[in-house]
Amino acid sequence: MNEAGQHSKIAIGCDHNGLEIKNLLRDHLIERGCEVVDFGVHDNEPVDYPEIAGSVAEAVQKGTFNRAVLVCGTGAGMAIAANKVPGVRAVCVHDPYTAERARASNDAQIMTLGSQIVGSSLAIQLIDIWLASEFQGGRSAPKVAKICELERKYWNVASVSGCTDRETKSALAATLQPERLLTPWLGTSWKMNKTRTEAREYAQLLIEAMEASPLPATVFILPPFTALDSVCEITRGAALKVGAQNMHWADDGPYTGEVSPLMIKESGAELVELGHFERRQEFGETDSSVNRKVRSALEHGLRPLICVGETDVQQAYSVAEEVVACQVKIALHDVGTDRIPDILIAYEPGWAIGEKGTEANPVHVNAMHLRIREVIGYQYGQSIAEKVHILYGGSVTSTNAAAFACQPEVDGLFVGRAAWEVGSFVDIIRTFCATRSELPASPLAGNLIGVA
Repeated sequence: MNEAGQHSKIAIGCDHNGLEIKNLLRDHLIERGCEVVDFGVHDNEPVDYPEIAGSVAEAVQKGTFNRAVLVCGTGAGMAIAANKVPGVRAVCVHDPYTAERARASNDAQIMTLGSQIVGSSLAIQLIDIWLASEFQGGRSAPKVAKICELERKYWNVASVSGCTDRETKSALAATLQPERLLTPWLGTSWKMNKTRTEAREYAQLLIEAMEASPLPATVFILPPFTALDSVCEITRGAALKVGAQNMHWADDGPYTGEVSPLMIKESGAELVELGHFERRQEFGETDSSVNRKVRSALEHGLRPLICVGETDVQQAYSVAEEVVACQVKIALHDVGTDRIPDILIAYEPGWAIGEKGTEANPVHVNAMHLRIREVIGYQYGQSIAEKVHILYGGSVTSTNAAAFACQPEVDGLFVGRAAWEVGSFVDIIRTFCATRSELPASPLAGNLIGVA
């Protein structure tokens, strides 16, 4: 496949000054095997470029397109307008060097061109270079991450501050927040608890609670293997997702006591927990074995829930970030970019889980989640990293769920014993979702919880 074909669906748009160049590039991309969606304009009637730039940038923000091209007289206006949409990085390109660096250094999803600056042949050369270039990560990754932090700091606070109407504020927040913040994941693992009968009763009660008052979240439960089939049968057709607590990477073989991905898939489960702290500590799970399981799960259509977290000793030596970064990097080794949004990550520090766990400071949790997202962004690009749901687990209760909901990097909760009673689990979910919905935007939320 040619370089352009790797980005097979591309948005393109222009104002009246860029019509000729836009049409030329559209036809060129189609010849290269791309599916091109033309946002206009389609004639020489004068139009205000922010309208076209906004439509294209919003489509990029929603993930409909990974790349887009905008053309106006100078390219500058289109870039400025597109960059007003959160999560979008548009760069005005005028020579081969800026075309390459826009991607390699800045992870730009949108290239803008000036029809009065570049001619037809140069425009084609620039788009080919831009599409062939990929984000290099390395020293550029933390810089792009800091751009995102600046955006979160100023965009949301400034935009929301003038709103007084709740519905207006809520609608504005929806346009500013990444989709992961609008669709939190909340779940629980029952560990070695609940018989088949108890598991079925729990699942039925939870389904009834969810149907009586729909929850604005993706909810999941991880029963023990002995109850997996029966719980999947109960939940078939319901909004509740079911997963397994572990698996082997092989389809079959002489692995006494293990369960294969084929067995889990056949049961009806949709996801699988991998690398839990207890598995690492008590059963010798390693980073490399987690990676093999992650890749196997994806190959079999299961969504991996990768657990990472440091021990109390590692925290005491101030190497928590290094430890967790290493766990994430190895877990995702050889995982393709297109599969990263299918992965869930749960940050569960060893010192915070279990009956004797210590409650974590929500600000610390947010910082660790941000570090995890930076690691993913380093490898796959910030736009991909923003699509990954990172959950927190460790001494979560209905009392502290609101504090975690206020953190912009916390995309949900992975709850232990506090969720083993249906009523308590529903309370935690409702508390988290209600708190998140009341926040005008994620960066502002982070400021509000800064003293937690």
